[in-house]
Amino acid sequence: MKKRIFLADDSITIQKVVELTFSEEDYDVVCVSNGAAAMQRIGEASPDIALLDVIMPDRSGYEICAHTKKDKDLAWMPVLLLTGAEGDLWRPSTMELGKCFSGTVEMKKDLSLTGLNLPNSTGQQEEAYDRPVIEFFDKALR
Repeated sequence: MKKRIFLADDSITIQKVVELTFSEEDYDVVCVSNGAAAMQRIGEASPDIALLDVIMPDRSGYEICAHTKKDKDLAWMPVLLLTGAEGDLWRPSTMELGKCFSGTVEMKKDLSLTGLNLPNSTGQQEEAYDRPVIEFFDKALR
């Protein structure tokens, strides 16, 4: 049975990149473009993991994540917060959000969805650039 990824991101480009990244893997991707839609659909989508853009219209990824951790039906679900390269990734609100989680919180800065400088073992620019992201999900969903 395929695992389901829930992606909330206002960037159509990011949505397409994530869909293409996992199209040949054992994942279905459900995408929404804003925080209000994410709050409405995350429960009904029954995802195995959520990817939430930190900054998007209506609600932030932080708010959606906090909501899921308070919902008994969603609290178990791993959440990956996405942010652009600008700004400080470890802002105080990120650190505060970690308190919503039980157990260890893993924070990664190096899960690039672009492979311009990451050739695969044969030197070709193919799916290898996405392997760290796929491995991260596989680990999170075990």
